[in-house]
Amino acid sequence: MSMQADILQMGFLLYYQNPGGKSNPACRLTFSSGLATIAPEELIILLTYERPRGIAQWAQVYRLYQKAFPSSEKKPFSIILKKYRQGVTDIWRFTREGKFAGLIITINGVENILLDYLAVEEGQRGTGIGSEILVLMRKHYGGKGVFLEIESVYEECDNQAQRLQRKHFYEKCGMKSMDVFVWLFGVKMELMGFDCCLSFEEYHSFYRDNYGPWAADHVKPAEK
Repeated sequence: MSMQADILQMGFLLYYQNPGGKSNPACRLTFSSGLATIAPEELIILLTYERPRGIAQWAQVYRLYQKAFPSSEKKPFSIILKKYRQGVTDIWRFTREGKFAGLIITINGVENILLDYLAVEEGQRGTGIGSEILVLMRKHYGGKGVFLEIESVYEECDNQAQRLQRKHFYEKCGMKSMDVFVWLFGVKMELMGFDCCLSFEEYHSFYRDNYGPWAADHVKPAEK
């Protein structure tokens, strides 16, 4: 779908800020770059997150999504917007000192939350924002397992160093490998998470329950 068509759908969403009819005000939480509880005077990074509001904010999210992920890993944005309207997906826009800093797109299960896409704005990378986003999301979805998929580091590829760096980042943030490997729409992925450990069957069911049989048919088990 074209950007123009996606923007039209975003315009519809300006009137749909609260899936489920619930109030969702902007959430403002502050954390240091570590995960431990610390004194207020030590807090050094302020991140604000909320649902996108207005065409300009939706356009920021859309452009970062299109730029940050390879084509092989991106869902059509129109599908993401459809799932957002249905309440299956959350889209969070993060700001730091009033400037757009990043995004998270989730798939929300009954017991577990998939961090489907996490991206930090190019000019703000390397400042600890990615780690802080994970802290905020883990707190926001407290009581549920939080997991994600990363490209397998055991495959021969042109971006091996990047894949290893990405896995090391998530490990430093406290995520653990589930030792579950899958083919997801033809891309070999490894599952990592906070506070959860899914089997392949549970992961397959997660996709079937939230995205339907067609998507689940594109989820296959893989060897390490």
